[in-house]
Amino acid sequence: MTDRQYFSAAKAVAYVILFVSAVITLLRIVIGPLWGSASDLGMIAAVLAGAGGVLALAWLARVMMRDVAKGLGPDNGENQTS
Repeated sequence: MTDRQYFSAAKAVAYVILFVSAVITLLRIVIGPLWGSASDLGMIAAVLAGAGGVLALAWLARVMMRDVAKGLGPDNGENQTS
């Protein structure tokens, strides 16, 4: 593996940690208190926040995966034999 690929693998590990912390933050800090309020408006807001959070996390995962795949891909002609 090249240095670039090692760096991309390290970024992938950091991205997993960031993604898991974003999920925990969404559930514990945003959705939990809204759902726990037990009011109609709070429960509706919790569902909407959950749906928006899932969309935001999906976008974040797409950006992260694209970045890691770009780093783990070929070196644009470097170190390749014809």
